[in-house]
Amino acid sequence: MTKYFIKKVRKNDEGDIEAVKTRSTEFTIQEVIEKIESGQHFFVVEDGTSEIPVEVISREGKKYIRTVKDGKETNNLDELPPF
Repeated sequence: MTKYFIKKVRKNDEGDIEAVKTRSTEFTIQEVIEKIESGQHFFVVEDGTSEIPVEVISREGKKYIRTVKDGKETNNLDELPPF
């Protein structure tokens, strides 16, 4: 299983995340969703010494990604720097 560390995000004009950047690769959100759903890859966000998993959720028929809820805002995807 391949683990990717999300470091940065790119948002569209509405503020929705449309792509992420890992240590070495850029992925669209659709690519991230497909990789997670394949069960062969997973993505995390680093928060100090912790790794927060990224999960796929569905809302109103549309799939999104987010970090697993842990009560901290600092490790949310929206809080990552842009690229």
